[in-house]
Amino acid sequence: MLAKALLAASFERTADRVPGHLAVTDGSTRLTYLELDELANGTAEDLIRQGVEPGVTVAVEVERTVDLAVALLAVVKAGGCLLPLDPAHPRDRHAFMTVDAGARLTIEHVDRSRTSRQRPPLRARAEDPAYVLYTSGSSGHPKGVLVEHGALSHYLTSATGVTPGPRRAFTTSVGFSAAVRQLLLPLAYGHTVSIASEEARTDLDLLLRLLRDDEVTAWDTTPSVLDAALRSGPDAAEVLAGLSTI
Repeated sequence: MLAKALLAASFERTADRVPGHLAVTDGSTRLTYLELDELANGTAEDLIRQGVEPGVTVAVEVERTVDLAVALLAVVKAGGCLLPLDPAHPRDRHAFMTVDAGARLTIEHVDRSRTSRQRPPLRARAEDPAYVLYTSGSSGHPKGVLVEHGALSHYLTSATGVTPGPRRAFTTSVGFSAAVRQLLLPLAYGHTVSIASEEARTDLDLLLRLLRDDEVTAWDTTPSVLDAALRSGPDAAEVLAGLSTI
């Protein structure tokens, strides 16, 4: 598979096509595709200087703000392998996963003063690891599942035709596989992502307010959450009626 078909290249083509389009917002900060691209470039340069290259795992433990999108894309641009860590999860789980995955670095904060128009050369190949996700560990230690760049590219390509929508809500844990569908997929295809805070993703009233205020048109959720929303009253029904895809 050619490098131009992989995630980093897909995102960069989108940033070139719609640089002024809103890419991601967390309720207080908004980034266009140009701004997100340049921030990710700057962070990727720092990672490369610290030795990140294809095959090197980088843990990302960033709060649910636009900085999370910057950090994830920076690792992808640097060619590294993502290990997403949800800050809301127990520290001992993080410690186990970081050691088990062999993460060399952990990103906890993003320096928004580090921007660059210069994009790192695309170094990842289809067979290189893109990210590693862990099971819940309910039956023992969490178990890691490694996904290669080629598999991720195939998934993104197939999924975009299934779940269209110009404005999406990112409500799942970054440590779940659905985060790829809710955050990385939309950014590869020019959609806008509204990042729900930890409070909003666990409080139905706050979540519905986010969907309304941010004019979200596509909401990827579970049947149980949708059922609760449908039962919560006429205001919720009005919000749900404004969605084009659930």
